[in-house]
Amino acid sequence: MNDIPKMRKEFDEQIRLAELENKYNERLEPHGISLKIISAKSLTQKGKIHATLRKVGDAWLCPFDGHDAQQALRLLPMTENLSVYNGRVHEMLPYHMTTSRTPSQPRTILSVDYIHDDLNVGFELHIDEHDPEMMQYFQRTQRELDSREIGLYYGAVSPRTKSNVQMLPFLTFNCGRVVRFQGGRHTQLSEGHLTSIAASIEGNDFAFERTSE
Repeated sequence: MNDIPKMRKEFDEQIRLAELENKYNERLEPHGISLKIISAKSLTQKGKIHATLRKVGDAWLCPFDGHDAQQALRLLPMTENLSVYNGRVHEMLPYHMTTSRTPSQPRTILSVDYIHDDLNVGFELHIDEHDPEMMQYFQRTQRELDSREIGLYYGAVSPRTKSNVQMLPFLTFNCGRVVRFQGGRHTQLSEGHLTSIAASIEGNDFAFERTSE
């Protein structure tokens, strides 16, 4: 038999989360970004709701950029530290920031997660290498793709082609306390650098866009 009380409870929870999502988006969507609740329980932040931020519309054609990230941090500011894994143990930091890039991505991705009130919220920002405000925190590097990644993104290739695609350029943090995880994810663990990057995103005047016109 169907467990009607359980089904009713689950439905009520879905309604609660949908109402909460709508409440946030009433404020966010006029600024071009929207919030999507992924789960009522974050896997990494006890007692928080897991949510992501995206650009309104087609996120694939128009990925999250510096303007969107600025709106996110201004409208949903960080309210408390979160737990970040450093490769051995967890430590409390204001943000969880990582850089990464796959062969299918044209730019390095800066992933940002943080706590805003009852939300464990995050977004992925495509780093614009023409933006000096952002690039003061990053430097170019490269990583070696393993055979599995080469097969996944390029298929069967000749030894010559393999040598040409084996090294993938991307951006990493140029200072601070950086931990390099398997798969090319670099995590910043310096609280000072994390808060500085967030402050630069929030206060960016995007002067480079006007000078390049």
